[in-house]
Amino acid sequence: YLEAPVLGTIDLRTAPFDTRVIASCEYTRTLYCRGNVPREHVERIYYGQDVRPYDPSRADGARVRRELGIAPERPVVGDVAYFYPPLPDNPFTPHHLVHRGVKGHDVLLRAVPQVLARVPDALFVLVGEGWGPGGAAYEARLKQMARDLGVEEAVMFTGARTDVPDTLMAFDVSVQCSLNVSSSHAACASRATPSRLRPRPSGSAGAPSVATIVAATSIRLATCARRALAGSCQGQRMIAGTRADS
Repeated sequence: YLEAPVLGTIDLRTAPFDTRVIASCEYTRTLYCRGNVPREHVERIYYGQDVRPYDPSRADGARVRRELGIAPERPVVGDVAYFYPPLPDNPFTPHHLVHRGVKGHDVLLRAVPQVLARVPDALFVLVGEGWGPGGAAYEARLKQMARDLGVEEAVMFTGARTDVPDTLMAFDVSVQCSLNVSSSHAACASRATPSRLRPRPSGSAGAPSVATIVAATSIRLATCARRALAGSCQGQRMIAGTRADS
């Protein structure tokens, strides 16, 4: 929220009083430097994440598909995220997030017709629940958006799930379309979990991932995405249906 008018100003003006400022990605460090905080005063430390729960030898994506009634051969694009309601227009909201849901579910839904034009049997699985008082209402709006776009038969809202490693294994492509994030835990988890179509070779990335180009997410996924996409024919089919800048 360094990009929010009030919060950003307060943070930048008080930063010199800190012994060190910790930025969780390079983009955040850049914002501090643009605000005249000396670069040597800002340390970049990525969030740590225990990926042991995402051990592919223990994940069972087939079970999740059976439970959700998804055919084994059907291509699946999945997104795991809370439905955060749109942010208000006030000095505490970054300008690019005003009236937007920060997780970008609307961006994903608008891309669905493009993918279906190339892969008609693709299914989009949105895993999560509404966050806070406005979350449930926003989720309902997204469901209506799917109906308005004529893609409701290709979009599944599963609600909250506690078996995220298994759920990730059920995806052919994992999507993270957040509009503002410093370091995506979900993207890291997707990298740790192999595609159900492709075993994870030693030293390679996890499941094929598509992410918005925000902050650290693009940096952390850039190298592994090229390897992952090369290894999944199903993933290539689906991603070919979207524009590179979508």
